[in-house]
Amino acid sequence: MNYLNMLAKALYNNVAESSDEFSFHKGDIMTVLERNTQSLDGWWLCLLHGHQGIVPENRLKILVGMYIIS
Repeated sequence: MNYLNMLAKALYNNVAESSDEFSFHKGDIMTVLERNTQSLDGWWLCLLHGHQGIVPENRLKILVGMYIIS
C-alpha cells in the first residue's frame, strides 16, 4: 500500500526537550507522517535524516504540492 506524506520546512531552530522530540535547524525539510500524533494537539510526527520524532507544528510550514509516496 502506498502512503502519501507531506513535506514541511522548518521555520526556526528547535532543540528537543524530551526523548520523543528531535532537534532540527531552520530550513530543514522533513516528512510529516502524522498530524496531531498520539492525540497531542499541535504536535506532528515527522521524519528527518532517518529519525522519527514529534515536532511542534508552529515551527513548520507545509510545502504545498510537495509529497513523498512510500
